[in-house]
Amino acid sequence: MRYYKKIAPKNIIWKDIFKSEAELRKHKITLENALKIIHLVDENKKIFKGVDAFIKIWSYLKGWRILAKVISLPIIKQICQFCYIAFAKIRPTQHKICKIKKK
Repeated sequence: MRYYKKIAPKNIIWKDIFKSEAELRKHKITLENALKIIHLVDENKKIFKGVDAFIKIWSYLKGWRILAKVISLPIIKQICQFCYIAFAKIRPTQHKICKIKKK
């Protein structure tokens, strides 16, 4: 996440979920769910979770847009979603949510 944060455009705002509980409540995201998987709130207030959040993030990053398109392909996306959920169960928890604001 640090890498993405470093290369992300300024309209992507990264927030520590422990310092953003009001933001979580506003979007009806529980702290428990936020700890399990990454959540992204786009400029239209639509919520993306897990692989869909990464696809959205990658679509904003130079050099990563192609990966976003490839991962979006149906079979590949299903495999990635399965792997992400399995990984999310064993990885140390990340404490970030991501929000994209209008430019």
